[in-house]
Amino acid sequence: MKKPKFKLATLCSAIAAATVTTFAPADAAPFPLEITFLSEGDEEGEYKELHINIPVNDTTQPIDGGVVRYYDVAIAQAVAITYQSCKDRNEQGADFFLTAGNQGQINMGRFYISCNLAHDLGIAYGLNDSISRPVISWGGIYWKHMPSLNLDTDAKSRRFVSFSSNFKPVDR
Repeated sequence: MKKPKFKLATLCSAIAAATVTTFAPADAAPFPLEITFLSEGDEEGEYKELHINIPVNDTTQPIDGGVVRYYDVAIAQAVAITYQSCKDRNEQGADFFLTAGNQGQINMGRFYISCNLAHDLGIAYGLNDSISRPVISWGGIYWKHMPSLNLDTDAKSRRFVSFSSNFKPVDR
């Protein structure tokens, strides 16, 4: 009776390992993004503009053989930066301009991330401080490192890929 249990346990472990490999969460730390952020405000409100370049031509490639693509990592980073720059849900969100390629030659569109959406996603996923990227302010001055959304489980990774696949630009 013990032999079949051992074989079943071994089979279940092999299936679990294959699932983890197939849906590996984003390990975005080694993947650089070129990020520039502008925030200007007055008594009428604050304007936020975020530019991210993905330095590859094919943004649909999965990262490290997982389900998360380069595109998803950029969207997750933009959401995290917007979340951290919004003092509350009701303020003005960020215009997000996404490009790809070594020289930013591929225009992927202008998106809008509301503070309400950023708060919902920031709370749902949390932030991953071990994956942070440098953000440059307008004019080329280093601003600070910003953590990304936490896509550290298979479930979070798949759920976020589903979200980002349906998150469309407001214009190109």
